[in-house]
Amino acid sequence: MSLALNELRSVLKALARFHADGLAFIKRNNIEKYTFIKEDTGRIKYAQKLIDQFFEPFLIYLEQFDSVRPAVVTLRELQSKGTILEVAFPHLYGKSNPAFLSICHRNLGNGNILLKCLDTCGSAHQVALVDWSHVSLSPFTMDVVHLIFSC
Repeated sequence: MSLALNELRSVLKALARFHADGLAFIKRNNIEKYTFIKEDTGRIKYAQKLIDQFFEPFLIYLEQFDSVRPAVVTLRELQSKGTILEVAFPHLYGKSNPAFLSICHRNLGNGNILLKCLDTCGSAHQVALVDWSHVSLSPFTMDVVHLIFSC
Protein backbone atom coordinates (compact mmCIF):
# COMPACT_ATOMS: atom_id res chain seq x y z
CA MET A 1 0.00 0.00 0.00
CA SER A 2 1.41 3.38 -0.92
CA LEU A 3 1.39 6.46 1.25
CA ALA A 4 -1.16 9.19 0.68
CA LEU A 5 0.26 12.63 -0.14
CA ASN A 6 -0.43 14.01 3.35
CA GLU A 7 1.22 10.92 4.91
CA LEU A 8 4.26 11.31 2.65
CA ARG A 9 4.48 14.99 3.63
CA SER A 10 4.50 14.02 7.33
CA VAL A 11 7.20 11.39 6.75
CA LEU A 12 9.37 13.85 4.76
CA LYS A 13 9.08 16.43 7.56
CA ALA A 14 10.06 13.81 10.16
CA LEU A 15 12.93 12.67 7.94
CA ALA A 16 14.18 16.26 7.59
CA ARG A 17 14.18 16.62 11.39
CA PHE A 18 15.96 13.28 11.75
CA HIS A 19 18.68 14.24 9.25
CA ALA A 20 19.14 17.63 10.93
CA ASP A 21 19.58 15.83 14.26
CA GLY A 22 22.03 13.46 12.57
CA LEU A 23 24.10 16.37 11.28
CA ALA A 24 24.12 17.94 14.74
CA PHE A 25 25.16 14.62 16.28
CA ILE A 26 28.05 14.28 13.82
CA LYS A 27 29.23 17.82 14.65
CA ARG A 28 29.10 17.21 18.42
CA ASN A 29 30.66 13.74 18.48
CA ASN A 30 33.68 11.88 17.23
CA ILE A 31 31.88 9.88 14.54
CA GLU A 32 34.86 7.50 14.21
CA LYS A 33 33.91 5.73 17.44
CA TYR A 34 30.51 4.76 15.98
CA THR A 35 31.78 2.15 13.53
CA PHE A 36 28.34 0.63 13.02
CA ILE A 37 27.23 3.63 10.96
CA LYS A 38 30.21 3.62 8.63
CA GLU A 39 29.43 2.61 5.07
CA ASP A 40 29.85 -1.05 4.22
CA THR A 41 32.33 -0.95 1.36
CA GLY A 42 31.34 -4.51 0.47
CA ARG A 43 28.24 -2.86 -0.93
CA ILE A 44 30.29 -1.70 -3.94
CA LYS A 45 31.02 -5.31 -4.98
CA TYR A 46 27.39 -6.28 -4.53
CA ALA A 47 26.17 -3.22 -6.42
CA GLN A 48 28.58 -3.97 -9.27
CA LYS A 49 27.18 -7.52 -9.53
CA LEU A 50 23.66 -6.12 -9.74
CA ILE A 51 24.68 -3.57 -12.37
CA ASP A 52 26.42 -6.23 -14.43
CA GLN A 53 23.34 -8.43 -14.33
CA PHE A 54 20.40 -6.02 -14.54
CA PHE A 55 21.51 -2.59 -15.74
CA GLU A 56 21.47 -3.20 -19.50
CA PRO A 57 18.01 -4.89 -19.52
CA PHE A 58 16.74 -1.99 -17.40
CA LEU A 59 18.11 0.58 -19.87
CA ILE A 60 16.58 -1.32 -22.79
CA TYR A 61 13.22 -1.19 -21.01
CA LEU A 62 13.55 2.56 -20.32
CA GLU A 63 14.42 3.37 -23.94
CA GLN A 64 10.80 2.84 -24.97
CA PHE A 65 9.84 6.03 -23.10
CA ASP A 66 10.73 9.16 -25.08
CA SER A 67 10.88 11.39 -22.01
CA VAL A 68 13.72 9.40 -20.39
CA ARG A 69 15.85 8.64 -23.46
CA PRO A 70 18.31 11.50 -22.71
CA ALA A 71 18.82 10.06 -19.21
CA VAL A 72 19.41 6.60 -20.71
CA VAL A 73 22.12 8.06 -22.97
CA THR A 74 23.78 9.68 -19.93
CA LEU A 75 23.60 6.44 -17.95
CA ARG A 76 25.15 4.50 -20.83
CA GLU A 77 28.00 7.03 -21.04
CA LEU A 78 28.65 6.68 -17.31
CA GLN A 79 28.57 2.91 -17.60
CA SER A 80 31.02 2.91 -20.53
CA LYS A 81 33.44 5.06 -18.51
CA GLY A 82 33.06 2.75 -15.51
CA THR A 83 31.86 5.59 -13.29
CA ILE A 84 28.24 4.61 -12.65
CA LEU A 85 29.00 3.44 -9.09
CA GLU A 86 31.00 6.58 -8.35
CA VAL A 87 27.98 8.64 -9.34
CA ALA A 88 25.54 6.44 -7.39
CA PHE A 89 27.73 6.13 -4.28
CA PRO A 90 30.12 9.10 -4.31
CA HIS A 91 30.57 8.93 -0.54
CA LEU A 92 32.20 5.50 -0.90
CA TYR A 93 34.81 6.99 -3.19
CA GLY A 94 35.48 10.05 -1.04
CA LYS A 95 33.88 12.28 -3.66
CA SER A 96 30.81 13.59 -1.87
CA ASN A 97 30.49 16.83 0.00
CA PRO A 98 30.76 16.01 3.73
CA ALA A 99 28.09 18.64 4.38
CA PHE A 100 25.55 16.28 2.78
CA LEU A 101 26.49 13.27 4.90
CA SER A 102 24.16 12.39 7.73
CA ILE A 103 23.04 9.33 9.62
CA CYS A 104 20.62 7.63 7.23
CA HIS A 105 18.06 4.87 7.64
CA ARG A 106 18.64 3.52 4.10
CA ASN A 107 15.65 1.15 4.08
CA LEU A 108 12.60 3.38 4.06
CA GLY A 109 9.63 1.48 2.75
CA ASN A 110 6.03 1.24 3.89
CA GLY A 111 6.89 -1.64 6.22
CA ASN A 112 9.40 0.49 8.13
CA ILE A 113 7.24 3.56 8.64
CA LEU A 114 4.65 3.75 11.41
CA LEU A 115 2.09 6.55 11.26
CA LYS A 116 -0.36 7.73 13.90
CA CYS A 117 -2.96 10.24 12.77
CA LEU A 118 -3.03 13.28 15.07
CA ASP A 119 -6.14 15.02 13.76
CA THR A 120 -9.54 14.18 12.31
CA CYS A 121 -8.73 15.32 8.76
CA GLY A 122 -5.58 13.17 8.49
CA SER A 123 -3.24 16.04 7.71
CA ALA A 124 -0.87 15.60 10.67
CA HIS A 125 0.87 12.41 11.71
CA GLN A 126 3.27 11.20 14.34
CA VAL A 127 5.99 9.27 12.50
CA ALA A 128 8.19 6.44 13.75
CA LEU A 129 10.86 4.76 11.63
CA VAL A 130 11.66 1.13 12.47
CA ASP A 131 14.19 -1.52 11.34
CA TRP A 132 17.52 0.25 11.61
CA SER A 133 19.62 -2.67 10.30
CA HIS A 134 20.87 -0.67 7.27
CA VAL A 135 21.79 2.56 9.08
CA SER A 136 24.91 4.30 7.80
CA LEU A 137 26.64 7.58 7.24
CA SER A 138 25.44 8.52 3.75
CA PRO A 139 24.16 11.49 1.76
CA PHE A 140 20.75 12.36 3.25
CA THR A 141 19.33 12.40 -0.27
CA MET A 142 19.57 8.59 -0.25
CA ASP A 143 16.72 8.33 2.24
CA VAL A 144 14.58 10.89 0.42
CA VAL A 145 14.97 9.17 -2.95
CA HIS A 146 14.37 5.72 -1.46
CA LEU A 147 11.24 6.97 0.29
CA ILE A 148 9.77 8.60 -2.80
CA PHE A 149 10.40 5.60 -5.05
CA SER A 150 9.31 2.92 -2.61
CA CYS A 151 6.26 4.48 -1.01
